Amino acid sequence: MVSVYHERGCVTATMTAGTIATRLIVHIRTAPPSCSPVEMGSALSPIGGATLTRIALMGAMRRIAALLAIAYGVCAKGQFQCANMRCISERWRCDQEDDCKDGSDERNCATQTPPVSCKGGEFQCDKDAMCIPSSWRCDGEKDCADNSDETSCVAVKCESWQFKCKNNRCIFMSWRCDGDNDCGEDDPSDEENCTATHEPTERPPDMPFLPTNSCNSWMFTCSNHKCVPYWWKCDGVDDCGDKSDEIGCGDLVTTLTPSSSTPSPHSFTCKENEFRCYTELAIILVLNSSIVPTLLLSWLQIILPMKAKSTRRSPWKERLLFLWISLQRAVKLDLNETVCAKVQMSVDSHRTNSSSLLLVWWLPMSTHVPLEYLPSICELNSMGKWINSTWTSDFEHWFTGLKAYSLYNMTVFVREKDNTNKVFPPAQYIAATTAEGVPSPPWNLTVVQLTSSQVQVSWMVPAQPNGIIQEYTVFLSPPIPPLARKTTSDQQSVVIESTYKPGHIYSYWVRARNGAAESNDSRPQTLLFDESSVIGSIQGLVITSKNDHSVVLSWKPLNKVEGYHVYPRANPPLPRLDSFIVSENNVTVSNLSPGMTYAVEICGFSKSFTGPKSSISFTTEGLPLPEISGLDGKVLKEHGTTVILHWDAPKYSIKQHWEYGVYYALNVQELFDKPKLRTQNVTATVCGLEACESYVFAVGLVGPLGSGPLSSHPYSILTEFNPDAPPKNLHATTDPTNETRVLVTWQSSCPEMDTAVNYLVTIEELTHGQSSTVTMLPTRNTSLNYWFITRHGGRYRFSVRTGNAHSNSSRVVEYTAPIILPPGQVQVLPEKNGSYFVYWKETKLPDALQGKKFQYVVMVSPGRSINMSAIKEYRANNPPIILNNMNSDTIYSVAVVLETEEGFRSLLSEVESVEVQA
Repeated sequence: MVSVYHERGCVTATMTAGTIATRLIVHIRTAPPSCSPVEMGSALSPIGGATLTRIALMGAMRRIAALLAIAYGVCAKGQFQCANMRCISERWRCDQEDDCKDGSDERNCATQTPPVSCKGGEFQCDKDAMCIPSSWRCDGEKDCADNSDETSCVAVKCESWQFKCKNNRCIFMSWRCDGDNDCGEDDPSDEENCTATHEPTERPPDMPFLPTNSCNSWMFTCSNHKCVPYWWKCDGVDDCGDKSDEIGCGDLVTTLTPSSSTPSPHSFTCKENEFRCYTELAIILVLNSSIVPTLLLSWLQIILPMKAKSTRRSPWKERLLFLWISLQRAVKLDLNETVCAKVQMSVDSHRTNSSSLLLVWWLPMSTHVPLEYLPSICELNSMGKWINSTWTSDFEHWFTGLKAYSLYNMTVFVREKDNTNKVFPPAQYIAATTAEGVPSPPWNLTVVQLTSSQVQVSWMVPAQPNGIIQEYTVFLSPPIPPLARKTTSDQQSVVIESTYKPGHIYSYWVRARNGAAESNDSRPQTLLFDESSVIGSIQGLVITSKNDHSVVLSWKPLNKVEGYHVYPRANPPLPRLDSFIVSENNVTVSNLSPGMTYAVEICGFSKSFTGPKSSISFTTEGLPLPEISGLDGKVLKEHGTTVILHWDAPKYSIKQHWEYGVYYALNVQELFDKPKLRTQNVTATVCGLEACESYVFAVGLVGPLGSGPLSSHPYSILTEFNPDAPPKNLHATTDPTNETRVLVTWQSSCPEMDTAVNYLVTIEELTHGQSSTVTMLPTRNTSLNYWFITRHGGRYRFSVRTGNAHSNSSRVVEYTAPIILPPGQVQVLPEKNGSYFVYWKETKLPDALQGKKFQYVVMVSPGRSINMSAIKEYRANNPPIILNNMNSDTIYSVAVVLETEEGFRSLLSEVESVEVQA
């Protein structure tokens, strides 16, 4: 223990180790009786009162105190004392993890079953296949039972102040011929060829025992790549050798002049992995340079004999040696640092599962004050709701009942066990994710028969994926065992091809798999395979007649079809032709262009099924129609989105009153769709275009001799700003931190706005048919947004326009709010009295609806499916519900939904059909 008696003008220091206590008193002035002790180990204690001052040698004294504490075993109950001063949980002993960072917690362990393979950063012994840290490889110590970790090692080069053992280990030259076997149990080379013991002839550098490669998590990396403990940073000592551990530490007082005045208080920030004490304890000890050697020598004269009797040298000796050097340099500095106790935390990833996290914490050095800890946890997506556990003296805590594959934030509050009124706020938080768990099944499974050999199966992703979905498996039965078809995680629909038999019933279901497990089966969907899907191909397709503008086709009729699809095809520069349906086995395709080649495809259909297509090509009679030339245009400046076009009249062998079609689009692919404007003039005015967009225009004949080719040289023009022009790129996206919040974004009509424009955001709630409009302040911004709160189960439609009275609206965007999962496992069971009981599994409500009122709505309609236009609704607060007065010899379908008090509904449950017997 190190105690400091503080008062303005007096300092008394006492250091106690084990049962040996030596009082070191440095008098600047005589200590008055009112001086009260403050234990450095109890820096958490709230002192209060006047501003305290601190010891300029605090860093060095803390190190000596820590070494003494470790030397005399002050780790808390339930902890293991490492060889390098650390205290770890006793449960970490012999777990094949180097938790001490020096391997001492894995030594002298009972034989364990070796793993099949070692993790990254580990070495596997040859004989027993045990795993040891890679850092133990070629370190001169026999860590593997067969010494395989010390074989095939490259030559080790020791420093000039070190001695190289035969086993390649480097030790201090001063340990040579000192009577101790320092090279290792199997290598006494440091004690061979000795004539007499001698004093060290060359003093080692300041920090030779610190590693110079990658640093441990509890160490600070110097600019010169040396590693020093975090608590050595900003202690006024150049521990790194390049002063990088003293950069950014606040003001330094470099002049040590004795004074009774109190230093002015400062505000300090605790470093990483620390928490702030309520009192910024700062104690200063002004040492006269003539006293320093006596003080240091007194300490070392007491400390060194304590372990000198040991026959085996341990690392604490060398560290005390370097503290001597550190103290000699530290006496020249005075740091005004805040004393902050250091709590370090980690999550035991080896024992993490899908529903729990193990948080462990420790103090690198003992505080000598009984402490209690309050672990606290918060799911990062739960709007900041922290859940506290109970106060404990343990150094670990299991957080249980967590969601699978969810990110949690954790921390630990600290208080003194004997003074529970003061709780010290944490300054370190640690985030961790629970392991993946079993995903819930895919839901809302639908099956659609496409053809006589294809069925499309679609589903929704699991409501609780509990991890990252990697694949889906779709099952089909019969056959038995079922046919299985795997698909990737980005697909929620697949076409299953098989040899189906009309009139047979097939069952489909889906499973989801993440990185941990496979889900249960989704609720199966059955399909009665429709024989209407069997449709033959068109036979005997011929041209009955043709002329300049049309063609007549015929073919053999098909059995059991409702009609025929006709698809005329034309290649550019001819415009596209519309498809249509006929009921007879012949068709006239008209409005064709003379002298041009066309193709026509025909297939039969029944219900939603279509048969294979048959095609025929032909060339119409007559001379081809001319192209339109001389196309030109301009933008009307006063409108910006209005274009005036003009072109030349065509020259043709036959004089006609031509009708022209004006085609325009934002891209060439859409240019060949139907004409957007018709006129008999050689000029046209096109209005209502989008602002600041590049349009492509073309003109072609559309009558009276058919549709001719479009202009071979389309005309491009850039529109300008118009305050009535619609906004662009309207989108609605869900807030990732709150699923009920939606962000509506859009862009102005032009990429640069010279004048401020206000916008009207129209929101339609489709469930209740309600609409509202929000007016936003005028702005010149080009990217805009609006936040809106939705309701679970709601459906919305958004549109935006400018505030002008006759402005054009943007395109409409529909948005589906977060769903409410449907009730499940619907059962309709008959009773002896002719009534029917309807049971269902209740829905798990979203967190936002917890505590809200709701009810269930049971829908009943005649037939084998729910007909929304013929349903009857029955309401209940919970299952079951009794259905009476059911008509005999009738098939009914029953489904259930949940309805909130605001009238929003869940998805529809599965449909259960029942036949009421007479």
